[in-house]
Amino acid sequence: MSRPKKGTKGYEQAMKKWRETMFNTYGPNWRDYFKKIGTKGGRNGKGVNYRGGFASNPALAKIAGAKGGRCSTRRSKHECDKEWNDNKGKIMRMYYEGYTVKDIANTLNLNYSSIRRKIQEELEK
Repeated sequence: MSRPKKGTKGYEQAMKKWRETMFNTYGPNWRDYFKKIGTKGGRNGKGVNYRGGFASNPALAKIAGAKGGRCSTRRSKHECDKEWNDNKGKIMRMYYEGYTVKDIANTLNLNYSSIRRKIQEELEK
């Protein structure tokens, strides 16, 4: 159970209920609960200086980062420009019919910001 935030509505009642729950769950020494979980967290390190997670194995971090970069869903600028050139007439027709840029981007599965920029450039011509 998360602890209630001070200054919120019903704080006093919520704190009373929170204390009762902690007492019923962990017994009369419920205040030691936080000490125990803090100690567990501190022991998870390796050696005197804690180096956990990817910091303990930089080679693994490099491999994981490369995998994440390869499976990125972000499209390149060239792909967006190609889509614009292929659908330019359709996009502008939808815009003049009253569709919002967001609707156009969702309908054609394109990037909202690049479509908005391209439409603004087209209107300035």
